[in-house]
Amino acid sequence: AEGPSMVRSLTFDERRLLSKPLHSKNQVLLFDHSRLRRSATFVSKWKLETKDDSTLQDVLYRKHFAIIEANARPIIPAYSGVLNFDNHSAKPSIVKDKAVIVIDSFSTGAVLAHEIYLQGYKVICLFSDGKNDSINRLPEGLSRIFSTILTLQRLEDDNLAFEQLTANISQLPWPVVAVMAGAETGVELADKLSSHLGLRTNGVQLSEARRNKYIMGETIRKAGIRAVKQLKASTWIEISDFIKEWNPIPFQVVLKPVESAGSEDVILCHDISEVQAAYGRIMGKVNGLGLLNQAVLVQEYLEGQEYVIDMVSRDGIHKAVAIWECDKRVVNGAYFVLHGYIPRIVSSENHEQLINYQKSVLTALGILNGPSHGELKWCRGEPVLVEVGARCHGGEGTWVDVANHVYGYNQVSAAAAAFLEPEEFFNVPDKPIHQIDHGRLLCIVSKVSGYLKEINADFIEEIRRMRSFIRMEIFLKPGEIVKKTIDCFTLAGVIMLSHRYESQVENDYLRIREMEDLDLFKCEE
Repeated sequence: AEGPSMVRSLTFDERRLLSKPLHSKNQVLLFDHSRLRRSATFVSKWKLETKDDSTLQDVLYRKHFAIIEANARPIIPAYSGVLNFDNHSAKPSIVKDKAVIVIDSFSTGAVLAHEIYLQGYKVICLFSDGKNDSINRLPEGLSRIFSTILTLQRLEDDNLAFEQLTANISQLPWPVVAVMAGAETGVELADKLSSHLGLRTNGVQLSEARRNKYIMGETIRKAGIRAVKQLKASTWIEISDFIKEWNPIPFQVVLKPVESAGSEDVILCHDISEVQAAYGRIMGKVNGLGLLNQAVLVQEYLEGQEYVIDMVSRDGIHKAVAIWECDKRVVNGAYFVLHGYIPRIVSSENHEQLINYQKSVLTALGILNGPSHGELKWCRGEPVLVEVGARCHGGEGTWVDVANHVYGYNQVSAAAAAFLEPEEFFNVPDKPIHQIDHGRLLCIVSKVSGYLKEINADFIEEIRRMRSFIRMEIFLKPGEIVKKTIDCFTLAGVIMLSHRYESQVENDYLRIREMEDLDLFKCEE
């Protein structure tokens, strides 16, 4: 059976364009959001031979497109990372008569829902988009862990829809002890519902500031925190006047959509004509989140190293659970193409300042409970916020395996503990200072375009045999159209690496980069 025709891989929680799953006798197709390419999943033979004592609880999983042939070599679940609950037999050791609502269990939200299930809670799946077919967008087998599935209905009267939802929740046979957002689309409803139910919450007063990038920046600026210089505009004259008054020297101006993801249409401009072209490209476009761009952000260019800081909070106590150093480069005519992440421990004053800055940002935005991930730049000797999400780090949870190898824990389990097991939360280190192994999350960048003729089998086998190799997923298949990678929606795949020696990880990383410049993907026009 043939899989769907796909256009991209990493989703960053865009859930509006999901297609239905495909099944066949010999294949299991795991879901992603929009019409995506199938991915081939590979697991290191060396890892399988040396890590066979791992369990599902050791390393969590993620939802992603993947084809696994029925007669393929065995994959240990703890290292496969493929979130197919049909193949998982793990059950909670203790069953509790308490319920947790997870809103939009997509991307890393699926990992979160499964973690809560393994802790013995009744998991209530709640869809925020009002679509009756939302269940079809979940990973295979995930629906089996849900005790009940609810939907916020689409009605002309939003208040009536919310009243109906809360009435349905009140009829549940178990007390609800927590409400958590699984994906970005569930953040606002999680704020509103948790507040209404009197549970642990971030409240609704600053909900918009946690979603809208412009309001986010202005909110932290009012709190006295260094924020990016910016303008939100819907007309060209507003932008033109702003730049004339600003007069940036050197001329480096960034334009981006107000609500988007995956570095889509984040454009660095070097003169006013490039600004005007970028404005025309962004305005009126339906972006990767399925939203119409009705305005653009004009911002100063933050020069310097970018980081993602994963945090988990409880009652305003913020803990940094991961520091990801971003590998972003100029390629294929795009300025901010993600090539991968390097997990770091606190080893410099810069790292300390990044964490302290992010704690201030969370407090200013009212993120006092639960997970968050902040994108920061170290710019001219100080940290500056790019944006923050009041949920777990997205990207389908590709980072979970790497975090477990490097730190021995991850944001998902810490987030569940913050809501459900306070003693476990307080046992989580305040910041990552100990390192078990070294690791990398490598994003495969396509430098060719056309119809994919074949994937270099020799290169794939060489990657599989690398000592640091954990897992790889390719999001392309022969016969499909390959696009040059310009953002996270056009990545060709991901590879997870980990080893006790940093030099081994680095050498393998560089070797794969060499393959990208050779014939990893053979295309024809």
